[in-house]
This record gives sequence, structure tokens and C-alpha cells, in this order.
Amino acid sequence: MSRKLWLSTVTVTIALLAVFAAGAAAKSAKVGATGGTLNVDLTTDVDYTDPALDYLSTGWEIEYATCLKLLNYPDANGAKGSQLTPEAAAGFPKVSSGGKVYDFTVNAGFTKFSNGQPVTAANFKAAIDRDADPKMQSPAVPFFSDIVGSDKSPVSGVRVRGNHLIITLTKASPDFLARMAMPFFCAVPTNLAHDPNGVLAPPSAGPYYISDRVPNQSITIKKNPNYKGKRPHNVNQINYHVGNSLDAIYLRTQQGATDYAAAGIPPASYAEAAQKYGVNKGQFWVKPQIGVSYYAFNHDRPLFKGANGIALAKAINYAIDRKALLAQGGYLAGKRTDQILPPGMAGFRDANLYPLKGPDLATAKKWLAKSGVKDGQSIEFYTSNPVPLRCRRRSFSST
Repeated sequence: MSRKLWLSTVTVTIALLAVFAAGAAAKSAKVGATGGTLNVDLTTDVDYTDPALDYLSTGWEIEYATCLKLLNYPDANGAKGSQLTPEAAAGFPKVSSGGKVYDFTVNAGFTKFSNGQPVTAANFKAAIDRDADPKMQSPAVPFFSDIVGSDKSPVSGVRVRGNHLIITLTKASPDFLARMAMPFFCAVPTNLAHDPNGVLAPPSAGPYYISDRVPNQSITIKKNPNYKGKRPHNVNQINYHVGNSLDAIYLRTQQGATDYAAAGIPPASYAEAAQKYGVNKGQFWVKPQIGVSYYAFNHDRPLFKGANGIALAKAINYAIDRKALLAQGGYLAGKRTDQILPPGMAGFRDANLYPLKGPDLATAKKWLAKSGVKDGQSIEFYTSNPVPLRCRRRSFSST
């Protein structure tokens, strides 16, 4: 990691994942039961339901349920769920030319697209070509810029030969397979429209497909009748309801009007929920999760350039109150940290960089003096309007 980035972040780890289940439905649910409808509440809509454009965690929940990928992660908790396994690919690819050529054998006879079309190697090439189309403005582009010809569509470094998908890189890349497991690269029909606004209900070849979407109102997901694979596909339908507040969702879930609060519940309500239902006792679960919330300093801006900018970044890092920031996320929101890598990720070490219990204003003032920032100068800070520092993805469910 560059020194520039290291000195430009103030972090609070995303340490916990919480799921909350209301009593009656949770007690009556049976593991492995099939059929029925799952109701999900979202405060705000996903950005897209098009795999080339979707780049939000709530949207990726949907993509993981609907996508068919060359390689995927098992539907399992813990370390097992972090190991890539072949999905549409018959196995791991044959790698040659010093790590620059990947040859995937596509064998997806266990499924078809929700519209009945078969899945072939051409469908994965279509996904990459569609991502690369400048008209799409896909956020996927940085994740395949090392594929030969990635700046044009069709991408010259992606070829189909029978049931083989052959991808040529400009240089060897050890994280290439992990990137190919992102939803951006799941199979799409070869004739799927290149619409920069996104296709609302694209056919998909995973366990489920999006049958309907009304932006800012609802998303309907149904079981793909052509999927015969091993991934879980128990419920028949999933209905997303968009637009209720966190308080309303919390109440609706307790009343059984919805099954799963994908956006979580009010931060102040987690302690109440834990006290009422217990933690990890059947209705309210808290599990570790790797991730980080952070502030990023723009070192291209005048105040943060050069040695003075590094001094200013250090001053802010010493002045920040990580304990108070984390408290905004509510009970069991996460753990405080002073570095970009969270515990559990390869390369992490407890470097003890900045104060975690509270601000060190004396040291902050010393670094501020070195930065050359004068009284009256202002710093522009951009943020979103949801609950600040949602340091865990917390949800409330009645099933």
C-alpha cells in the first residue's frame, strides 16, 4: 500500500454482520424448507438491477442470487465461503504464457437462462464486451483493464473457441480469478441491450431471476425454472419493498409484515433488539465480517498536496474521535481501528498508528502547525445522507 493512501485515511472497521429474526416466523421456519415468498424491505432502491452497472451491496445481494459466473464463492459461512470454486466453468482455467492466458472450459448444462436460452462461452464474452462498451459507462472497467483490448468493445483479448473462453492479459495478475467472480462478469444473453440506463429485468441463468422491477417501489425475483444446479434456491419468490424508513421497517418486521430488513434497523434499536431477543440465540445474530469504513483525503487538492498535505492528514488522524464515530453505528457496530486493513485479512498487523480511545489533540495541533494551514481555511467534505458510518451490514428478519 502506498504511503500516500496510508496517510490519507481515518478508519473504523466493519467488524460485525447482524441479522435479526422476529419470533413466530423464526420458530416455525424449518431448515431446508422450500416454497413460499420472502418479503424484503429496503429504505432506498438499489442503483441498478443490471449486472454491468450494479455496484451497491444491496444490489449485489440480488446479483449473487441471480447470476451465473465462471467461478463463484460457496454459499457457506466462514473460511469455506471465501474459497473460489468452479460454477459455469468445468474446473479452474488452464493458465499459460507466464500467467497471461486463461482458458476456461464452460460446462453449464445444469442450467439455462430464465428465458430458456442455453448458456455457452459466448455469454461470458458478451458480458465483458458489454461492460467494455463506452456507452454503458460500467463501473466494471477498472476491474478488467489488464485484458488485451479492454478499451474497445468487442474486447480483442477475449475469444470463444467452441466451449472454451480464452482471455489474454497484458501481464500476469494473481487476483484475476477473484475479479472474474464479481457480478459484473456473470453470463448475459448475447443480444442483451447495451442500454446505459440499465436493463430492469435481464434474463439470468442463476438460481433466481428478476421478473419485474418498478424503480423506487419494488423488485420481484422468482425461482429460475431452468436451474438444476446445487446452489440453494428454496423459496419460490422474493419481493423487495422499497421506501419505508428504518423505524417503519423495524416495526413491520416485528409485526411480521416483512421478513428481512436488508437496510437494517435504526442504530439506536440494536441494543434493544439484542436485549429482547438475545445474541446468536435464534433470532438476532452477530457474526464477524471483513470490511472498513473510512474517510479518504484527496491528495490532488491543494491542502493535501506534498509534505504539508501529509502533515494535515496526520493532524486529522490524531484529532478524530473514533470511539464517537463508531457509536453512531449503534450497538455492536464494529471495532475501532487506525489502519486500512481489517483484522482477518492477509497482511494485517496491529501497527498502533493513531489513538483509538479518543482524540490526541495535543499531537494533532503539532502536526497542524507543520501543515501550514492558516486560521479560517476550510476543507470541503462530501458524504451521503444515510446513517453515518454504517459499520456493519445489519438486517432484521422474521424468517
